[in-house]
Amino acid sequence: MSDQPLRFGPPRRQEGAPRARDVKAWVREASGAPDDATIVVTELACSEPGCPPFEVVTAVLRSGAPPVQRKLHKRLAELSRDEVIHLWEAGAGDHQHETKE
Repeated sequence: MSDQPLRFGPPRRQEGAPRARDVKAWVREASGAPDDATIVVTELACSEPGCPPFEVVTAVLRSGAPPVQRKLHKRLAELSRDEVIHLWEAGAGDHQHETKE
């Protein structure tokens, strides 16, 4: 038997990992999230009607508080620090969601 983990589906791409780390740091800075908050950055194919083909979803998850997320219709590699800072400081962006529990 192999000690390798069993994986299903295509191999995960890691080329966006350094950029995702940058975006997480920018979100933390702009949102004022505490050190114990979880910052999530995900690039997704957008399937909503009339939606551009890709979007980056950023979210701040805090214990005892509803998650807050912001989205930009761009590729992760195309995001700039200024865009992410503006998105979170101004609550701006292509669209935003405050998720209710």
